[in-house]
Order: sequence, then structure tokens, then C-alpha cells
Amino acid sequence: MLLTEDFAVVVTDLPDYRDYGSVKELKALLWNHLERVISEEPHIKQQFGESEKHSHIVNIHFGMKSFGKMKILLDIYGDMKEQMREEARKKLDKNEYHQSRYELSIDKLGQKIEKNIESYNKYELSHLDKPVAAYVMLRSMEGRERLINAYKAGAFKRWCLINCCCEEKKFKRKYFFDEWMSIKSAKSPDIINWENLHSTRTNRFFRILLTTLFSTILIVGTFVLLLFAQKYQSEFQKEIP
Repeated sequence: MLLTEDFAVVVTDLPDYRDYGSVKELKALLWNHLERVISEEPHIKQQFGESEKHSHIVNIHFGMKSFGKMKILLDIYGDMKEQMREEARKKLDKNEYHQSRYELSIDKLGQKIEKNIESYNKYELSHLDKPVAAYVMLRSMEGRERLINAYKAGAFKRWCLINCCCEEKKFKRKYFFDEWMSIKSAKSPDIINWENLHSTRTNRFFRILLTTLFSTILIVGTFVLLLFAQKYQSEFQKEIP
């Protein structure tokens, strides 16, 4: 069974946001650029046959850096729903003791909502909104394979092709605003953690490194504790007559 992601790719390492006027302009420029790159790539899979539709793109969606504020908005939405539930319970419950409890709960939720609104406003001021990834949907699997294949070259191969190859001009045409984009097979949108899209490779590396170090320290510490426990158990058994 074919899935949506079988026709899609994720594009990262997009050019600096100052190289284009708006997201709409970036979308149009990227759309034209990728369709041209696909059309210039050689045919890959025979079962798909030759067709102009292989170079056609259906749509492009961007993952924005500001997706991090979505979590704050979801928290506000959840608290507001709970506040409305508490108000409804308060109206239905005639017990005076319960009334004061409901009022306290409603006030606490109100304070929490206000704090989240402040956090949202601070996030808006401190985070510049810009695209960090593009989810590109293509019309055919052949087009998807061509696009992935077009950007497989590593840094050394790119240097060789640009400096020592007769197809230098054709290869340079793959650069977008002088940037070499990273294009990989797309994952299902449902499993993408959109709020982490803005994390750089350095951030991910240090996060993984810290997690690995913490896990290693925990395992070693547990092992040492077991050794000490075994040692004391043996000494205690020797002292028992």
C-alpha cells in the first residue's frame, strides 16, 4: 500500500531568510528550482516510464521556527477548557463547600493561563520566525527518487565535481541561493516533532552526548553500588556464627 510519504521529501539546510522577501516568495523560488533539478536528472526506475509529470511538485509546506510556541498555545487551550469545565461543575453543584473549592480551582487555572500568555508574548519577541525545513510533495515516486539522488553528493564529491569536472555549470545549478540543501526521504507528518525543527545539528549532538554520558554514569554507578552491596553482604555473612 502506497503512503503519502512515498511521494514526499524533507528539505533542510535552507538558505538564510534574508535572501528572499517572504515565505511565499521562497515557496515559489524553491518550487521552480526543484522542478528544474528533477527534470535535468536522468531517469531512474524503468517501471515508472518516461513522463513530464515526474518533475511536477504538488505542494510545499514549511516547518517554521515558531512551531515551538504551539506547545504554549496548546497549554493555554487545555487550561481554558478545564476552566470552563470547572465553571460548569460549579453551576450544577449546590454544595457551598464545593463552591469555594471550584472558585479556588478556577482562580488557579486563570493565573496559569495568564502566565502562559506572558510566556507566549516573550517567545514572540525573542524568536524570529523563519522556515527551517520544507515538506515537498511530488506527483510521482520517480520524481522523488530523482530529487533524492540529485542531492546525494557529499562535500568532497561536490568539490571534485565543481573543480575537476566538465559538468561544473550543470552541478552548480543544483545550489539554491549558493546553499547545498539536504534532501531526505520524508517521514509521516504525524510522527514529526515540529517544535524541535529549529534545533541545529550541534544542539542535537550535545543533547545526545549529554544523554549518553548521563546513561553511562548511571550504569557505572549502579554497577559500583552492586559490587559494594555484594562485598558488605559477604562480610556480614562471615561475621554471623
